[in-house]
Amino acid sequence: MEPAWKDIDDQNIHIDTTSENRLKKLSKDQQELTGTEYTQKLRDLYSQMHHTSWLSSTASDSSAISKLLKTAKPILSNKTPHLLPTILDISQLPHANAQNYSKSCINALEFQGTTLLSAGKDKRLRIFNVDGVDNPLQAVVYMKDLPISSAHFCDTSIYLSGSRPYFYEYDVPTERLHRISHIIGYEKEQLGKMAVSPDNRFVVFLGVNGKVMFISTSSNKLLFEFKMNQDGHALTFLDENTLLTGGDEGEIYLWDISMRRCIRRFCDEGSTKITCMSTCGDYLATGSTNGVVNLYNTKNDDFSLPSPPPIKSVMNLTTAIDGVTFNHNAEILAMYSRWKRDAVKLLHVPSQTVFSNWPGIRDHIKYPMSLAFSSNSELMSVGNDEGVALLYRLNHYAN
Repeated sequence: MEPAWKDIDDQNIHIDTTSENRLKKLSKDQQELTGTEYTQKLRDLYSQMHHTSWLSSTASDSSAISKLLKTAKPILSNKTPHLLPTILDISQLPHANAQNYSKSCINALEFQGTTLLSAGKDKRLRIFNVDGVDNPLQAVVYMKDLPISSAHFCDTSIYLSGSRPYFYEYDVPTERLHRISHIIGYEKEQLGKMAVSPDNRFVVFLGVNGKVMFISTSSNKLLFEFKMNQDGHALTFLDENTLLTGGDEGEIYLWDISMRRCIRRFCDEGSTKITCMSTCGDYLATGSTNGVVNLYNTKNDDFSLPSPPPIKSVMNLTTAIDGVTFNHNAEILAMYSRWKRDAVKLLHVPSQTVFSNWPGIRDHIKYPMSLAFSSNSELMSVGNDEGVALLYRLNHYAN
């Protein structure tokens, strides 16, 4: 392409390439260049460095700058590295279980990757591959004698329990359902809430009269048990070696699994009866019958006090709390109560403020029975009393 303008004086200019080191790179075989030759050398060097012609605005396909300039997308992302408080950017998606709704309330929801389990009083476990659009059904498993209260992934298995002295293990790859008829020594005692250890070594059940039973996931046999001085209603793992339990008298027990003893207990401030617990990172959340959710930072010096104060007491719900759940990085704490319509709140943990825009009047959650976040928090599902697993995208975490 011919240049639009030429300077006739370029031929009269002479440049000594040996005068400076930076000029030696332009010509190894000539000690002197005319202005025209010097200009051409600069243009050739520019083309080598930037993979584009000096005269052309069109870059080669390998030029990252060219690709960027060809798009209408903003150069800088409008995302912030941390979730902002007050207003939550959330979108409603098609129901997670639209291909096979539950016939009763959904008591258990849990994600493993893009897989979502749903289980409830209709004695059925449903497994969906959640893609946010079709959410195809993968399996439906029927347990004729178990209205399901708890269900959790454990490696490639799913453990299911209810108010019965027995429980089930479903092996996902082989699609085999195994009924564990009873726990030896507790043939007639009903099992309460269940939790799986972070290392998948134990399934822990709450029993009657404050019993806490550790079942081996390799043998499904009772290994050992703890005993609380009150009926237990909530449990969660702080880490692989520490279990927390709570119950009727509003006390929190910390159990050392390796030493197999209670290392500490303290009163949950303002609680008369602890109904649920959850942990993530440095945080512990507890829910109680009076509708208060307490948030603790387990790394604070105050947490080692005989009666540690919570860093935040959330009182946005007025009925008994049925569940508290953190998202994957503890930026969001979800809390819900099945005793009041649309009684779900999301707390922005860093600022300790509740998001004001969700749920909105158009969300129609009904009575929430369960709630789960996906592993990267892009998706959130809420199970209600009508057998619907509502699905939402948290756009801050979306790719």
